[in-house]
Amino acid sequence: MLERARSVVARHPALSAWFLTAAVLFAFLYALTKSLDFGLIAALFGAGLLTASAERFMLIPTPLDRRQWLMRLPVLNRIARAAHWLNPLYVGTFALVSPFPRDACRARLRLALTGAGWRIPGLFGSVIGGVRGDQFGMRRWTGWVGYHMFAVARGELSDQGPGTRIDLTVGLPAPLTYIWSLLVIGFVLFPVLLLLGSLFEALQRRTAASWALFASVAVVLSIVGAVVLVLSRLPLSWKRLAQVQETHLYLELLRTTVEAEPLDPTTAGAR
Repeated sequence: MLERARSVVARHPALSAWFLTAAVLFAFLYALTKSLDFGLIAALFGAGLLTASAERFMLIPTPLDRRQWLMRLPVLNRIARAAHWLNPLYVGTFALVSPFPRDACRARLRLALTGAGWRIPGLFGSVIGGVRGDQFGMRRWTGWVGYHMFAVARGELSDQGPGTRIDLTVGLPAPLTYIWSLLVIGFVLFPVLLLLGSLFEALQRRTAASWALFASVAVVLSIVGAVVLVLSRLPLSWKRLAQVQETHLYLELLRTTVEAEPLDPTTAGAR
């Protein structure tokens, strides 16, 4: 049981820190206020903000991962597999192979990622990160734009014949994304549901004002839906964004430093 707990913490350090900190804050707040609802909500948000702030300075970040507890939910897992430029929750997974042994890969990655980092060809900024054992992490750093805005990467090295297999996961920073998701649910989704409930209740009165309110909400929702539909059809996806998106940068770094190539070009992006 203890070994399993250590394994979970090692695979998901930021999320584990979030829930452990939330548990401590909840116990403290509940002892002070005797309020279950307030203690739970305040503990989740407070611990999330602390963890997200600390995670920004970790050289081995925690990206969104389909194997994480929340991302295993059927709806979220399906969204995480939808590769579209409008989908911020998309998680890219890649299986690559390097001709170098693991020790050489570790040394080359450590040399490229530490210090000033790996310079981005043709772009402003660099890729920084760290190596710990068989795990490594990467994040883009521009020096003036907060790097929590960019997708981060986490990889694991394992033996693959005479070479090394690299399993890479690229996604937005997990703690910050979960915090924003909670904020959206709390301050957008719930008010919208309350508004719709009030709207349908007003429609039952069949007054002119209720019908006018219904028409206004319907027009707004139609406009939002039409804008999203048009944007989703724009041919602006991966080819035109390939030179600036973080996934391309991280794969290029691995190709340059350890000569990593897709293990299978037809399935390298699937796990």
